[in-house]
Amino acid sequence: MKRHFINAACGVVDYAAYPVVMLFVGPFTLRRLGAAEFGLWMIAAAVISSGGIIASGFSDANLQRVSQLLQKKDIQAVRQTVRSMMAINLITGALVAFALLVAIPWLASRIEAGLPSSIRECMICLWIAAGCVVLRSIHAVAVSTQRGFQDFRASVRITSLTHLATLGMAALLTVRGHGPIAILAATAAILVVATFAQCREVTRLLGAQAILPRLDHEAMSALLSKGVYVWFQTVGGVLADRIDRLLLGATLGAVAVAPYVLCVQLAQPLLGLTGSSLSFLMPYLSGMAGSDQSTNLRRNILSAIGANLLIVFIGVVLTLYLGTRLLPRWVGSTAAPIALQLFPRIVIGSALLAVSVTGIYTLQALGRFRILAGMSLGSRLLLFPVMLGLLHRSGMSGLATFRLYAGAVALAVYVPVLRVIWPRRSMATVRVSAESHSEGAFL
Repeated sequence: MKRHFINAACGVVDYAAYPVVMLFVGPFTLRRLGAAEFGLWMIAAAVISSGGIIASGFSDANLQRVSQLLQKKDIQAVRQTVRSMMAINLITGALVAFALLVAIPWLASRIEAGLPSSIRECMICLWIAAGCVVLRSIHAVAVSTQRGFQDFRASVRITSLTHLATLGMAALLTVRGHGPIAILAATAAILVVATFAQCREVTRLLGAQAILPRLDHEAMSALLSKGVYVWFQTVGGVLADRIDRLLLGATLGAVAVAPYVLCVQLAQPLLGLTGSSLSFLMPYLSGMAGSDQSTNLRRNILSAIGANLLIVFIGVVLTLYLGTRLLPRWVGSTAAPIALQLFPRIVIGSALLAVSVTGIYTLQALGRFRILAGMSLGSRLLLFPVMLGLLHRSGMSGLATFRLYAGAVALAVYVPVLRVIWPRRSMATVRVSAESHSEGAFL
């Protein structure tokens, strides 16, 4: 149990490093860069984040398979799995980066409005972001492998230092008068070092050959059979939680992104801290489901749901209290009324998404990737036209309202979870017992 608490704490530190520092760096860089160039930086960061998540969408399948193979003590199969995962992620990363390169001229022409410099600055920033997507795909393999070993500390240490270095360098560069291009170039350089460090940790666990990409038929089949559904789920998550900033920038220009992004930055820890603090659940429940400990599964899932609700409740109270006081200072008197109008809806939407975390981890741990992917991608595709309609009709306010809809729909993940906890056979047994008891009472 101590190990799980340590992993949970590491997960919190892993996530908290970026948003906590960003709470200070964001307003500072906004004042230094101005709304337009700050918006461009945030759009490029959203490209890196969204593209990186899509490119590494198979990594959760790697985590689950590594965890299960370690239960069987099959180290050779673990190595084959990691090498196959590295090859798969490199392919998907390259494809996503290529798609971004094709789309960059159009996207840059849309977000360039309001920038003091030329459209070329937009394109250079987005080119750097596309390169970072490939690095993120490699980075994700190393992190998911370490977590499959339930070894969170090394990966968290590297990731936290990466976040701190990235944001610290951004603040330093703005002080020296540099803009988004320099910030993103520094981000790419730091990400190269971080990816090398994460891969080095994998070699410590599995040997040097483990990070060399090589497609093994058996490992690839196992990863793709479940990973394709994880990937679809990942795409759904990006559509729900990250693509809004790209659409806003492409529709209204870089200037419009700044107040919305700061509201999202304040609310994002609700989902991120919940997910990271409970991130140990997937390898833990996955190992339990594949062993003789399955009788304790229901109790652990219910305990995790209770912890999830408590974390989110405390987070909502703190976020609303602090956010309404900090936002006016950050965005200035002109944009403050808009930000304060958006903020409560963005917070509640993030809170609803955060409540779904345990359900997602549970279904992933039990290998229900197909159900999870169908629900995630299906709901997002249905909601995507709603997002576009709200954006067209109400701009930033429409996107804030959409976050409420997306959060509410995400809670449907608990329908299959409840069927796992209380399967139909058990419910039928309960009904039969109740009927027998009633008949006995009449006799």
